Amino acid sequence: MYVGKQHRSSLGLFSLVEESIVGAQFGVILSFANELKGIQFGGIISRVSYELHGIQSGALINTAHILKGLQLGLINGAKEVSGLQLGFFNFIEQTYFGLQLGSFNFIGETYLGLQLGLINYAGETYSGLQLGLINYAEETYSGLQLGFFNYAKEISGLQLGLINYAGETYSGLQLGLFNYAKEISGLQLGLFNISKNSDIYPYLPIFNARF
Repeated sequence: MYVGKQHRSSLGLFSLVEESIVGAQFGVILSFANELKGIQFGGIISRVSYELHGIQSGALINTAHILKGLQLGLINGAKEVSGLQLGFFNFIEQTYFGLQLGSFNFIGETYLGLQLGLINYAGETYSGLQLGLINYAEETYSGLQLGFFNYAKEISGLQLGLINYAGETYSGLQLGLFNYAKEISGLQLGLFNISKNSDIYPYLPIFNARF
């Protein structure tokens, strides 16, 4: 919702608008707006202090409180996002629905969608796909982790990688060179498998299981 004075566009070396913009904003060095619906571009920094609907692009840093759309830049940050972050480092403090594509992807709390990067991190609740060299889910994960090293405290779904680690409970399939789960309900397939509550034996080559 956009209230108060609105600007159709803004252009300048430093484009600073304390109200709302419905249209386009271009700053050679810096673009700043309170709310924006449209396109924001900053040569170095793009910043929306509250809500952005559309596209935000900056050569170095993009930040918004609430983003519904696309962030495109070297570093992207927001508190809440629905859409796409594309950059070297992508950071979301709380809630995210959509896609993160970058070298380093970070979600603080709830995530529903896809993380694609070298290192992917999800803080609390994650549902979807993590695809990267290292995938790490701090708490609860539901879906697929595909990478060299996969970790989740509690996971329901599939871990596919060289090293798969479930800190507490695992429900589903672990497929990798080394698989570990403190408690599993499902199947482990790999060179060496550890499941503390196994129906067979806690330490086994080739496969382990509990159903």
